[in-house]
Amino acid sequence: MSASRRLSQSSLPYRKRARRYLRPIPEADAKPASFRSGIRELRFGESDKMQGYVFRTLDGNELPERLYEVARHMDEFSIGWTWSDAGKHRREELLQQIQVEGKASMRIQGENEHGASLSFSDMGDSFTVILGNLPAIMVTRMEPLGIKMETANSTTPSLLLHGDSPYVPRLAALLPSGEKQLIVVFSEDMDTSRFPQLPAGTWLDARRYRLELRADQPGGSDSVMTSVTLMPFRSARGNFMDGDYINIHWRLPERWRDISTGETVGWSERDPFYDSIVFSPDRSRYAGATIAGYPDGDGDGRFYGLVLEEKGRPPKVIEPMVYSAVLQDGSPVQWVDNDRLLYADYEQVFEYSIGSGRKRTVFTIGKGEHRVHAFAYDRYANKLYVLSHRYESKDGQEQFSIDAYVLDREYRQLERIERWTVTPFEYGYRPKRLPIRVAEQGVYRSFVRDGRVFTQFEARGGRKAEAQGEIVYVDGNLALLLDGPIPGDLGGEIPQAVSVWQKGSEPIEAAKAPGLIRLYASRIVAEKDGKRYVYDIQSDSWDAWEEEGSILHLSPSGMYKKTKK
Repeated sequence: MSASRRLSQSSLPYRKRARRYLRPIPEADAKPASFRSGIRELRFGESDKMQGYVFRTLDGNELPERLYEVARHMDEFSIGWTWSDAGKHRREELLQQIQVEGKASMRIQGENEHGASLSFSDMGDSFTVILGNLPAIMVTRMEPLGIKMETANSTTPSLLLHGDSPYVPRLAALLPSGEKQLIVVFSEDMDTSRFPQLPAGTWLDARRYRLELRADQPGGSDSVMTSVTLMPFRSARGNFMDGDYINIHWRLPERWRDISTGETVGWSERDPFYDSIVFSPDRSRYAGATIAGYPDGDGDGRFYGLVLEEKGRPPKVIEPMVYSAVLQDGSPVQWVDNDRLLYADYEQVFEYSIGSGRKRTVFTIGKGEHRVHAFAYDRYANKLYVLSHRYESKDGQEQFSIDAYVLDREYRQLERIERWTVTPFEYGYRPKRLPIRVAEQGVYRSFVRDGRVFTQFEARGGRKAEAQGEIVYVDGNLALLLDGPIPGDLGGEIPQAVSVWQKGSEPIEAAKAPGLIRLYASRIVAEKDGKRYVYDIQSDSWDAWEEEGSILHLSPSGMYKKTKK
């Protein structure tokens, strides 16, 4: 045998040993997989048929060191995580380390190189989840953590609204401008540690936390709004709140004044917080409405807090947070009589009785209808007029079909007119609102024909008449119509004209306005380049507003606030 062959043979065992030595060590040969080092984020979430969200996220350095208690409020619960660069074999090993003790059905969802989640259903009141070498996670069904708000100074005027639905903003605090503190009071003893980081503030005791606010001073507006997160707050037993923030509104303490007389409107120290004030027919009480929150996206409504004010009595919150896009003179509230008032949300019209303190539904939209579009109560004939709308697309044209209803004093349906009119999109994303106005002489209802708005008047005797323009004000024998094209998109000047429609005569178009027309109750105002002009019906002229420059804020209901001198 040659030397070269012997060398080759003698080198084979060495090469085999070398290959065996240089081969990568398989994951199975390494130390056991660890959840603590294998994940870099841990998330807790819950859901039901209406909504779902992640309510707690722990970074890798926040992973629990001892038994971790977490609450759930809904019927479905989840635990998810993000892997910290674990290979497939290591991930499979970690998944095998998951255990559930107690009544709960679990399934693994969405496992990939990025992360995974555990979905739980059919759960008992309490069960435990074990993720490998992490401490046990105890999941317990609880009622949501309750919260109330207090001002740091009990003499400070405020309006504190506590919503009662998970589908609306839960908390709103309206404070005088410059107020820098708000106390939140929890229904359970809290985890008072600073980890995770809480909003700026100080624990006063185990349940009260004083928030330190950045009290922005309103500038050109009478209101400034911000939000304070509540997400980091947890009770000692792991409970949390359904709402995750407080809307803070700062308002200048200026009182509302009547646009015709200049006299102060209302008598409550909370009046500066209201965006509208509507008196009962006998003027013994009024409903104040304040914008407490805004919808996500392009919704044309607002979340309103509705408050009853009576002399010598504390305020009574009728609705802490109701969504409405149905306004009359800038207010979501209309009075039926001195005891009852009406307001609407997406799909219903409600009646609230002050005497009984009860709310009842008096109208619900029909099948296939989309929203309550408008309503007005006729106190002269004891009838309720309602419009509803539904979205439709026909031949590439998008519009809203309007159904008209008339109900009697017991809210029984007297009449329904299907497709009473149609209305296009306004500004590209919302339906053009068509108002209803009631006066002693009859009922005015606006509708659309050939892309223009018209108004139909029906007198008490049944006589009907119509005129071009949208009904914007009615009082006694006088009605005001605003005419102009329906704006299809944002921007650009819109040609407008006002007509005065008096009983027994044809509408008379007013002199050309010097600017953009705004209606503030019976006062017709044109605005241009920061100046305001008021229309005088008797002389058919636009005159410079003498109080121009002192007006801070104007309301469609015919109120205004003055700036401080």
